[in-house]
Amino acid sequence: MVLVQNPVRLSQYSEPQPDLALLRPRDDYYRESHARADDVLLIVEVAASSLRFDRKTKLPLYARHGIPEMWLVDLGGRRLVRYRTPRDGSYTLVDEPDLGTALEVSALTGAAVDLHRLFG
Repeated sequence: MVLVQNPVRLSQYSEPQPDLALLRPRDDYYRESHARADDVLLIVEVAASSLRFDRKTKLPLYARHGIPEMWLVDLGGRRLVRYRTPRDGSYTLVDEPDLGTALEVSALTGAAVDLHRLFG
């Protein structure tokens, strides 16, 4: 399931609203309660004016709560940075994929996003 700008409950005091969240399927389609950290497969933050906040605040928050993969789309810089494998409050794998390729979603075997079209 893909949710757009809906809350993800990370703790009693934290419910960020990522731009996109790819979630595990659930029978109630997340109508009964917000998604939680263990429901999340991928979070995507799209930054036009929020790049600093997304990088300094949201990114470490997602890592601390074990979100397995986060993509930060920097519209001004025309780039995407992928963060994976959270450990001890930070991501251990960080890369900047070539925008001319298709980027696989780690949690979905065979699913990929055509990055060329992202900024097309």
